[in-house]
Amino acid sequence: MNALDEIVDGLYLGNIFSPRNGRILKEANIRYILSVTHDTISLPKDHDIVAHRRIEVEDYGDVDILERFEEANTFIDTALASGSSILVHCVQGASRSASFVAAYLMQQRGWSRDETLQFMRSKRPAVNPNPGFLEQLEVYQKSNCKVTAESPGYIEWVRKRDEAFAKQMQDIQGTKAT
Repeated sequence: MNALDEIVDGLYLGNIFSPRNGRILKEANIRYILSVTHDTISLPKDHDIVAHRRIEVEDYGDVDILERFEEANTFIDTALASGSSILVHCVQGASRSASFVAAYLMQQRGWSRDETLQFMRSKRPAVNPNPGFLEQLEVYQKSNCKVTAESPGYIEWVRKRDEAFAKQMQDIQGTKAT
């Protein structure tokens, strides 16, 4: 698997090693980096990074990424409007960061979740959002790529997630009691 792949002009998707390689960043004109990971990232000192943003996300399907799409989309837009390239990465460049790039493309191009993922896989075959992130991308699509805390689809997704968590906790408590 490549450290990074260009998905559309100036928008790269990569793994944990890609933001650490100044040569690769320079060759791709990457001056903006969006890290979608819980890990702290060390950036090369020999490369001029204009902006680095970290969105702390664990790769679990019940983690709410919907509430962070707008922030990420704005950051990506800013980078691309500057004429620089942007790298969006997580650990493997397959689930978390791929979900954020998918949300951006869905918003910008009006593509469905499945069209977007098919396109992205043609550029980076490793793209594979976890099932919970796939579900959230579906909610994003049904909400016309505008999700707020008041959006019906978002409210329903949170309700289902919370019910599943409550059931898991009951199951754990029931197991401990026996």
